[in-house]
Amino acid sequence: MDQPSLTLHSTLDNLPATAQALLHHAGRQRIWLFEGEMGAGKTTLIKALCTQLGVRDTVNSPTFALIHEYATASGVAIYHFDFYRIQHEEEALALDCTAYFDSGSYCLIEWPTKVHTLIPSVHCQVSLTVQPDGHRMLRMSLHDVEHSSKCLRSCEAPAGAHIPTRITCNALKSCVELGPLSPTHVSNEKNVPTL
Repeated sequence: MDQPSLTLHSTLDNLPATAQALLHHAGRQRIWLFEGEMGAGKTTLIKALCTQLGVRDTVNSPTFALIHEYATASGVAIYHFDFYRIQHEEEALALDCTAYFDSGSYCLIEWPTKVHTLIPSVHCQVSLTVQPDGHRMLRMSLHDVEHSSKCLRSCEAPAGAHIPTRITCNALKSCVELGPLSPTHVSNEKNVPTL
């Protein structure tokens, strides 16, 4: 079952806050799919997410290697995939990518449509769209995640975060069933992070 989505409008100036908001919305989700045209900012966003997760390594696109492994300061592994150059899913299978997907570690996947049958059904999807003014619109959707009170929490801006962002929850009806939800939780209008 698909869950509430989060929509952010972002700039490079506020990229750390954008990454923080996405991590908050995703909760414990570890499989992340990044979709967007070439140059939309997928790798740039992944760098910001890795920084928020505590990665000290240099983060760059694994376009030719297909996968990079990063470690957080505490030694937790994060895997970054870029499937742009593969022609067939068998190439991803040769890397045993499903073992990474099943590892419980963060798997940040660029060009997931190239390996769509290998992607676990439980994942979050981040779509990036370049806007006419150069800002990015990011939309995160959670897929097959158990519906719980996390829904209510994910419709709010993170507590104490100074996120110049517009957050929109598309699951107001579901959230209302879990408890009271004021309109300020649904549309928290402030400035917005951009890639």
